[in-house]
Amino acid sequence: MNNYPLQSETLNVQPIPQNQYYKPYSLVQHKGIFQTENNTFYISLGCCVKVTPYIIFLIGFSFMIINILFVTGNILLFIFGLFITAVSMIFCYAGYHSMFIVLGSNNLNVIHKSICLKDITTYKPGELERIDFTYSAVEGNKTSHIYDLKVVKKNGNTESILYLNSKSIRFTQDEMEYFVYTINTHIQTKMRV
Repeated sequence: MNNYPLQSETLNVQPIPQNQYYKPYSLVQHKGIFQTENNTFYISLGCCVKVTPYIIFLIGFSFMIINILFVTGNILLFIFGLFITAVSMIFCYAGYHSMFIVLGSNNLNVIHKSICLKDITTYKPGELERIDFTYSAVEGNKTSHIYDLKVVKKNGNTESILYLNSKSIRFTQDEMEYFVYTINTHIQTKMRV
């Protein structure tokens, strides 16, 4: 998978019909966008996002248990453990670890999932113009790969539904183009009023 890097320049993926998009998704080189069903795309945001709240919780809980078991009487240690545990709970609700895009019969559902929460946004017919998926690489000490998936509404407003700044390449150019082409084709054919 690592031998399919994206160009290090800004890439703005637009829906340009080409013959390659008519092939099955299984033939497209992919790394982070998976078509789980004919009408559902799963976008992986990485496994670290899923594990981080559990690690933070264990650290905070450990501080509280150490204080209770060894009766240190240090209230600051207990409060620190309680604070760290509360932060882990916030991550359980606010830290999205996966995203699903479901193509309905005449709508588009964007589902963000965290450990304890599922946020569903539904776009109705006539509401969307298209989606844009941009990629850029920022050179520095270590290269940052920036991905931005935006929904462009009919009124001209844009809404970012995924912004990802990663140290490694998360998506291949082929899968990004296929994804955008499929979603925009759905918007242009099934969601017109």
